[in-house]
Amino acid sequence: MYRQLLVGYLVFLVTGCSAPVKLHPPVPDPPNCAKLQKSVGIYHSEKFLAYEKSDVQYANQFEVDYPLGEASNDLLLNTYPYIFERWQRLTSMPSGAEGNRTFDAFLQPDIESFLFYSGSAEGPFWAEILYTFTLYENNGTALYSWKVKGWSENPDEKGDPIRSVPEKAMSNAAIKFANSFQEVPELRRWSLGLPLENTSVPQSGQKTSEIAEFGGLTQEGSYEGVVRVRARFPAVKTEDTRQRDSGPASIHLLVKNEGERKIRVDPTAFRFTTTEGKEFEPISSSFAASMLITRYTRLPPIAPGIGLAAIPGLIVALANAAEDMAERKELRERLAILKRDTLRETVLSKGESIEGLVFFPMQVCPPKAGEIKVPIVPFGSTERYIVKLSLIP
Repeated sequence: MYRQLLVGYLVFLVTGCSAPVKLHPPVPDPPNCAKLQKSVGIYHSEKFLAYEKSDVQYANQFEVDYPLGEASNDLLLNTYPYIFERWQRLTSMPSGAEGNRTFDAFLQPDIESFLFYSGSAEGPFWAEILYTFTLYENNGTALYSWKVKGWSENPDEKGDPIRSVPEKAMSNAAIKFANSFQEVPELRRWSLGLPLENTSVPQSGQKTSEIAEFGGLTQEGSYEGVVRVRARFPAVKTEDTRQRDSGPASIHLLVKNEGERKIRVDPTAFRFTTTEGKEFEPISSSFAASMLITRYTRLPPIAPGIGLAAIPGLIVALANAAEDMAERKELRERLAILKRDTLRETVLSKGESIEGLVFFPMQVCPPKAGEIKVPIVPFGSTERYIVKLSLIP
């Protein structure tokens, strides 16, 4: 199925056209909570509906058209009934008295960005989509805006990844959006009729200590009775002198729930800030594996000849093919290791913990010193706890 689809895409390339991909992202299961007793007007703008990403280069071979606005429209319209007891889609953004008579608030989504990445024609494949949702008061004044990022990855070409990986990323974003009204303190406060200010617990409440058991500098931060986070830089070694100078930095994290309420550990929400003030967001294990593999030198192609004159060109082609195979083999091996050790999104009950690696796309290796931020919100809480740890590789 996948190879047939690939052939079809190549036909588009030859004819000078891009390949359109029809997306049908799965609608997420209903969140495990009661619907909000609010009346909400939903507005999908023309810009949102028309959003397409048409400059995505799949394996640097051809262009793919993703009608993300159209697919997002269908996905969200099927997600809203799980969240709101009363909602209505609007053809325009009302304001003033018109809104006061009908809705408690208005909601408008936008698509900020989309990325589809492939390490090679055989994988791995990775996609992410970033939405911004804005909640407006019934007089049209912006009340609160928040970002939701969905991502997905597939280690190989099985299962039509050109379509399925972006679809899963969109579905992942829809799940996070649905959970926002229980897990984002500002939205939780809005649903309860409370002020939206001062939702983060003061940093002075964090206890920080250094742990020597791992060797080097390992820091641990905790909010008593809520959460404990331990972070360190593991040693990143390469025995191949051809390894690229740039690569991902990995941070080993352990997160333990020390409170009564459940907490969600979402690595996509973590941030790393270098001492120079540059902020990085996490990347997937697939992307990290692609950054780590050895890049072998390719021989320049030789003009084809006839008879004996064709032998040099054949030798060059075989040599380059061997280098391609070596890279793909190394990529598969690295990906298997990184996927096993990567910190995954999960929900922790009281006393439970999870640990693993989080990767950041630093431009130097080993990674720079800086600070990692781990936001944690207990389920149903109106406060956010941000664990900040300063790390030195």
